[in-house]
Amino acid sequence: MKLDGTQPERDRPINVAGLGWRWLSRLPLGRFPGDIDIVRPGFSFHFQIVTCVVISVVLSILIWLFRRGVRDARSQENGRSPAN
Repeated sequence: MKLDGTQPERDRPINVAGLGWRWLSRLPLGRFPGDIDIVRPGFSFHFQIVTCVVISVVLSILIWLFRRGVRDARSQENGRSPAN
């Protein structure tokens, strides 16, 4: 951990998420049909299986689009047509 006032690159997404928590908390994550909530006196269990699947699919699509865009940009720099 640096104490010189600089911020490592890996900490920026965490800080952005922290600053945006007010708006991120309004998303209906964790409340999808299929998420498991068991609440009994003195015990509660929450398993957001559908939420995990939705987040995984969305992140996979975003990463795929980003990588495809980077690949297409590189191929255009080299004078080639983008590969499918």
